[in-house]
Amino acid sequence: MKLPFKFEREVRDIIKISNKYIVIFAFEEFSSHESARNMSAYDEMGNEIWTAELQSDLVTEAWTNFVSNDPLKVSNFSGYCATLDPNTGKILEFEETR
Repeated sequence: MKLPFKFEREVRDIIKISNKYIVIFAFEEFSSHESARNMSAYDEMGNEIWTAELQSDLVTEAWTNFVSNDPLKVSNFSGYCATLDPNTGKILEFEETR
């Protein structure tokens, strides 16, 4: 999917839900000394709406790819899948997938 705006960071994955673009950035572009808050939602003008919360503050914590968009499910680097609220980026459910 092509975005109507650009980012300075590499985009790993993107989906559109309603009027929001939800973007997962490459976690390698974040500090290796802290968890990567690498998923955010943007409106159609490129304004950030929210940044997704993470399950923990571990340095290996980062989102990797979308599993589904209805419901919004996302995998993380540690082998878990989370269901998130697409309006807030808050985790609703968290399950192990490995």
